[in-house]
Amino acid sequence: VVVDRAACERLKEAGNVHYREGRYDDAIKLYTDASDRCPHDEKGFKAIILANRAACHIQQGNYAAAVVDCTSAVINNPRYIKAYQRRSGAYEKQGKWRLALSDVNKVIELDPSQRVSLRDRRAMLMTRAKDEGDDGRGAE
Repeated sequence: VVVDRAACERLKEAGNVHYREGRYDDAIKLYTDASDRCPHDEKGFKAIILANRAACHIQQGNYAAAVVDCTSAVINNPRYIKAYQRRSGAYEKQGKWRLALSDVNKVIELDPSQRVSLRDRRAMLMTRAKDEGDDGRGAE
């Protein structure tokens, strides 16, 4: 695979078109190609591509794959809020309340202006984690 920022951008944009049109498998393939071609020093851009691919997985109900992509995204850019938001949602869908809550807290840490808008969701996650004795693994 040839590393090429311009090709990476074109593939990402094509993936965005497929995503908007609901063609998630096609978008995933394009985002994967974009990620593979992304220069190693473009970690922030790679994080965006991975979070976009995670959004496709979420739309398909493949929450475990979404978590993997979001985790890779935050490894590439630990300040990328959208990746934490998406991963939190994927954890929530899996019943992993404490992990979802941890990511909501990280979003608030990175962007305190979101504290008010996330207050109810944060409270719900705290309650579910406490009431169900969640160990972070979710339902078996």
